[in-house]
Amino acid sequence: MERLLRACWFCRTSPCTAFCQVMFANTLSSLLMQNEEVRYMESELERYKQKYAELQAFTRSLIQSIRLNDREQQQILVSEPPLELEEMDYSHASPDHDDTSFSISSMPEKNISDGM
Repeated sequence: MERLLRACWFCRTSPCTAFCQVMFANTLSSLLMQNEEVRYMESELERYKQKYAELQAFTRSLIQSIRLNDREQQQILVSEPPLELEEMDYSHASPDHDDTSFSISSMPEKNISDGM
């Protein structure tokens, strides 16, 4: 009857040892934690994609209003930006060639005369 028992898929022995059961439990626990981390990273990625899309739409609208010299639309857009610009990281270049992204620094720029 013992031969009818299937070999453990984890360690390939029959019957499964206590060590194998502990290793299986640890591996399962590790996989569950990694799965949770992956789900968190996926949700963060979606959140950043949404922020990027909002900022890209805002930027395109602002550029369009500048091209059309529509001061009223510019004022509306600048007075109510889609998100806190200081929270965004603009250091990464986009591979999109028709990208309208730009860099904004919240640090005050030094005058050229300061360096002279």
